[in-house]
Amino acid sequence: MVYMVVLDDKHAIIDLRNVNANEQTRTESFYRDDCAENPCALGATCHDLVNDFECECPHGFSGKRCHIKDDLCNPNPCANGKCIDTLFDRQCICKAGWTGPYCDVNIDDCAAQPCKNGASCRDLENGYECQCAPGFRGSECQHMVDHCATDPCRNNATCLNQGAKYECQCRLGFEGTRCEHNINECEVVENGCDPHGTELCEDLINDFYCQCRPGYHGKTCDQHVDQCAGEPCHNNGSCTDLGASYRCDCAPGWTGERCEKQAGKCVQNPCQNDGQCVNLASADYFCVCPEGVSGKNCEIAPNRCIGEPCHNGGVCGDFGSHLECTCARGYVGDGCQYELDACHASKCKNGAMCMQDGIGYKCKCSPGFTGPNCETNIDDCSPSPCSLAATCIDQINGYHCQCPFNMTGSNCDKKIDPDYDIHFFDSILPAQAALDIPFKLSSGALTLSLWVKFDIALSKGTVFTLYNSATSNYPNNVTELIQVTADSVKLSLFNDETALNLHFPSNQRLNDGNWNNLVVTWTSREGSYSLIWNAVRLYADKGYGKNKQIDVNAWVSLGHPLGASDMDPKFVGSVTRVNMWTHVLDFSTEIPELVHKCQGPQTLFNGLVLRFAGYNRLHGKVEKIVKSTCGRETCSEGKCTLLGKKREENSINVLSCPEDVYVVTPLKEVNVSWSEPVFMSANPIEQIEQNLKSGQVFTWGEFMVLYVAHDNASNTEQCSFKVHVNQEFCPDLADPVHGVQACENWGPGLKYRACSIQCEGGFEFSTPPAVFYTCAADGVWRPRHDNSYSFRYPQCSKATPAERVAHLNINYPAVSICNAASKNTLAEKLLLKIHQLNAKWDICAAKSEFGCGNVNVSVSCSDDNARLRRQPSSASAKQIFNVKVEIPVKREHVIDTKTNRRIDVINIIQDEASLRDLFNLEQVLPNGRPDLKSFEVDDRFNCQPGSVVVDDMCVLCAPGSYYNRESGKCVLCSIGEFQPSSGEFSCQRCPENTVTTGPGAVAVSECFSQCKAGNFFNLHTQLCEPCGFGFYQSSSGSFACNPCGVGKTTLTNTATAEDDCRDECPDGEYLTQSGNCQACPLGTYRAKGVHKQCVECPPGTTTETVRSSKRVQCNTPKCVAGQFLVTSTKQCQFCPRGTYQDDSLQTTCKICPTDHTTAAHGATHESQCYSTNQCATGEDDCSWNAVCIDLPDENDVPSWQCKCKPGYRGNGTVCIDACQNFCLNDGKCKKNPIGFVECLCKEQFSGERCEIRFKPRGNQVMLIIMAIIAVVVVLIALVAVIWMISYRSNRDDFSVHEQEKPTIGMEGALSTNFLYGRGGPSEPGAMSLAGGNGTQGPVRPIGFYYEDDDEYEVKSMFVGADSRPEDNDNESLKDANLQAELQDRLRHVQHHMYHPSGDYMHHE
Repeated sequence: MVYMVVLDDKHAIIDLRNVNANEQTRTESFYRDDCAENPCALGATCHDLVNDFECECPHGFSGKRCHIKDDLCNPNPCANGKCIDTLFDRQCICKAGWTGPYCDVNIDDCAAQPCKNGASCRDLENGYECQCAPGFRGSECQHMVDHCATDPCRNNATCLNQGAKYECQCRLGFEGTRCEHNINECEVVENGCDPHGTELCEDLINDFYCQCRPGYHGKTCDQHVDQCAGEPCHNNGSCTDLGASYRCDCAPGWTGERCEKQAGKCVQNPCQNDGQCVNLASADYFCVCPEGVSGKNCEIAPNRCIGEPCHNGGVCGDFGSHLECTCARGYVGDGCQYELDACHASKCKNGAMCMQDGIGYKCKCSPGFTGPNCETNIDDCSPSPCSLAATCIDQINGYHCQCPFNMTGSNCDKKIDPDYDIHFFDSILPAQAALDIPFKLSSGALTLSLWVKFDIALSKGTVFTLYNSATSNYPNNVTELIQVTADSVKLSLFNDETALNLHFPSNQRLNDGNWNNLVVTWTSREGSYSLIWNAVRLYADKGYGKNKQIDVNAWVSLGHPLGASDMDPKFVGSVTRVNMWTHVLDFSTEIPELVHKCQGPQTLFNGLVLRFAGYNRLHGKVEKIVKSTCGRETCSEGKCTLLGKKREENSINVLSCPEDVYVVTPLKEVNVSWSEPVFMSANPIEQIEQNLKSGQVFTWGEFMVLYVAHDNASNTEQCSFKVHVNQEFCPDLADPVHGVQACENWGPGLKYRACSIQCEGGFEFSTPPAVFYTCAADGVWRPRHDNSYSFRYPQCSKATPAERVAHLNINYPAVSICNAASKNTLAEKLLLKIHQLNAKWDICAAKSEFGCGNVNVSVSCSDDNARLRRQPSSASAKQIFNVKVEIPVKREHVIDTKTNRRIDVINIIQDEASLRDLFNLEQVLPNGRPDLKSFEVDDRFNCQPGSVVVDDMCVLCAPGSYYNRESGKCVLCSIGEFQPSSGEFSCQRCPENTVTTGPGAVAVSECFSQCKAGNFFNLHTQLCEPCGFGFYQSSSGSFACNPCGVGKTTLTNTATAEDDCRDECPDGEYLTQSGNCQACPLGTYRAKGVHKQCVECPPGTTTETVRSSKRVQCNTPKCVAGQFLVTSTKQCQFCPRGTYQDDSLQTTCKICPTDHTTAAHGATHESQCYSTNQCATGEDDCSWNAVCIDLPDENDVPSWQCKCKPGYRGNGTVCIDACQNFCLNDGKCKKNPIGFVECLCKEQFSGERCEIRFKPRGNQVMLIIMAIIAVVVVLIALVAVIWMISYRSNRDDFSVHEQEKPTIGMEGALSTNFLYGRGGPSEPGAMSLAGGNGTQGPVRPIGFYYEDDDEYEVKSMFVGADSRPEDNDNESLKDANLQAELQDRLRHVQHHMYHPSGDYMHHE
């Protein structure tokens, strides 16, 4: 009987088979399964081969028995992280910002949309960068740029910040991006001024004003006045409303403006010779004739000059109804019957003394006058006593030398120095200081500025009076225009308007004892006027002198006014800096500049007509005090005053303040430096503020620099000066063609220039030049034409004598119907008279066969309205012949052969006409006596088209201009045109896409490329260039760009509008294209106001950090790749071996990977790092059973050490099994779990290698002990086997399944159970445990133990997995004969069974 126990994890089935005892001798047949011993470690799946096996190792292990641990992290699969070997797998620990199984996926830091306000997000490694939309800033674009901080909105508009831009909410009446435009309500308002009833619509702020035509009224002039409402037409006349008036259409038989007169023949004025017409019935009339006149129409008139009614040589004039006598000199009266009493008639002029001289008179002239009646002022300027540089102006018995601009003195040899006071001393007697001569003031606006100081506070008196003189060369018959007193300012500019009196408030007085600045402005635009006291506007209103012009000979008197009573209060004090301009100074910029510094302010020359010079008419106790006290400190008794105001003893003093700075540079931007001002105070100075910094960038223009010092006592003091930056400063100008220039220097340090020009002999200017051309602080010559980039003098052209023509006007009474025949007859007779005149005096310039040539006589007819006004109202108008005569006459004087005097032609014609009856035609024409009161004669000069008259010369229009036929003047060629010739009638256009620098171009070479907006044409390089950062240009074809101003820049270098200008970034930052400020990178720096963009450090240097702002911060050498910066010494060093640096400007080096180094110092890339671990690279020669230990390489010699693994021995290069030939005397070699070799010696041998033989007595004792131990062990094992069998037999479900792959883990792998067992003898006919079909086969043992399992710390167990209990014959178990043997077998098995651990029991 064979009892076979087959076990699996769940079942234990006992099969009893009858075995023929007779077949016990059958040879055991045994098939060996190489996997039965479970040779694969870690529960790996074993595949049985022929006399071999193969292990299917879990991931991470290899080797025959899966006993070799693979390095799953070599090579490193983690792209951006560290690899961790987790035994059966690997895991990547990613760097910050990376994810994915292999750390190859960059975490999208932009996925959460961190950037705000529409910014674009750019993902970085472990971070992100926000590219802000225009108008936003910050790391996340969370901050909105405050565009409103600079107050861009004008006219008190509200600024709304909207990120990328700003919006100006305009006040009503304004529009535009910055509310800079006043809306013209006249154009945009619906239902505005009625077009029919409005004469003019005047735009106001958010309103309009309609000036109505006559006949209309209402706010919009839409209400028409019905002119016919009052039925003005009489006698059934029909009224027609004409708007401003009416027209009466009279019924038949009526006439007159209102149909108030009966109509008749009198309408046709049939009565002659001043006869009065009376309408009669039946459409007839009757003429009431003057005495002596008869006829139906009073056409028969006697010759009233018969009998010589005019006495004493008077000439009789017969006018039909009456006669008129033209008396000879010395006689008066209707018939010239009275001798003239010249002295009674005030014939002597200009204060001359009249004396009777027989029948005549004689005038004794006052000094300075001459002539029969002393009517002529002696020309004291002939010859001129003035210097060549001065212009002589004749005065009464004297002259005045008018000097060129900025020059003064009797000989014009001194520069004007306005640094003086005119001081009035006397409070009892009047005193004045007045200009030498009047000056021309013709303008629609004016500004008056003066400084005044009353010596006695609250005293009275008149300070300033502006007069209008009747004459231009000396004050005569003056009338008051402006008067400044201690209490008020009086404006009397216009006689037809009520004068204005502007009084000073009680707390803002002119007579407070201090120096005060007073400004008076007026403009015809809306009639605006204002009164400004120390830059404080006291009055401002409209409506005075609206749309009017001032055209006067202005004359200034300081002190007591002319014609004032001696009892009026007298001004005692000082006046200085009296100036006047022909435009209104800007209240926000120019006027504060005047008030800020009394001494040394920049003179505003634009429109300046009156300077503080020429007050030489002194009367009374008044004198000029050199070095004005205005604006200068004066100290007395330990107290100082400035501008008349008290200064505290402990206030701040300015020890030094820079003068104005002048810079001339061709660069658009330049750094300007100056010495810092020095302040001193008895108290500590806490702060000094400034608006501009020394050394910062300035563009072309003029800038005010202001320093304000503060001390701890709340005192302040300031220092201000100007910086003038010019592309070129007052450049030398070429002389006009065929002309010369005379220039003088003036101004501070004689930096400024003033020039006058004149033509050479035979040449003249075709357009009037300026009196003088000046160049002042801005370095630009003026006056110049608008929109002109360049400047040139007017050109001189050839001058030829003009044709002199005498023009005569004279009237004759119409003796007959005024028809063509009568007009021709009159013209013929006058032409004969002119020929007679030429025959006598030889006055005509052109000759003909009859005498004068080219004489033009024209006759026209008109009503004698002048005579009608002298007649009664019932008289009717008569027609007269109006004669105009043009005679080409000689230019030179004619010599009188009788007196040998030189007489002008015009005087000859005048004398012949008035005294010798030249044009009396009574002998040839009826009633042919002229009306001498209508006689006029003057001379004119004519030129051919293409030339203009200049004095008495014809001047061709100069090159650069053309002759305008409509105006008869020379006009400059406009921009984009040129004209190289003289006397032309049009200009030539420049080639396409070219433009000139201004009007008046003379050659095609002055046509330059028309650059687009945002660019300009550089005249030096002849190329179109971008405007550059901080500049803009909105127009094409420009030759310069407009600067944004200090502290402003642009996003691009081709900005096209002022709105493109942005505030500069702070120090160390620059403006990006998106409009944000970013830090300057390493190696660059930028100072606000000094640099537009970040500036590269000098070659070989860099900065220590980003956001550098100064050049001195470029104090660090620029370390290149392979180097690093030693910050303590600021030196570059090569990266040591084992490190590298692939970037420049670094302070550290990157370390090579572990066990890597570099071949030399200064490695520049990671690829230069090579491994020094020969064990890792496989360069070692260690045995397979050895461990390679890397050693430091000395002197670059590879070093490593081979050490045999536990259980092996050798030198590392060769390692053999430690058991090989180790145990002696047939001892068995055994290895413990850590590879320690142990010999199991046979009896009688001992020692580490069984090299010692036991002694006999000792051996016996040892055998006894071993036998006892063996018995005890057997008993324990037997009890355990029996207990196990008994326990398993009691379970309901016990089966054996195929061994499963153990759970991945070292614990499970090391806790595999196994069972000791043995095989039984094979018997014939025994049932196969494998198949259950009765086939004989070997019975496999329950488990096997391998001796070398101890080496791997694994206990192997094989369980017969081929038995299938379900195939057993259950009926055989019922055989009672087998029960006893079965029990014995169970006890035997349990006795020898290995007891499993608790885990096994738990697993069941």
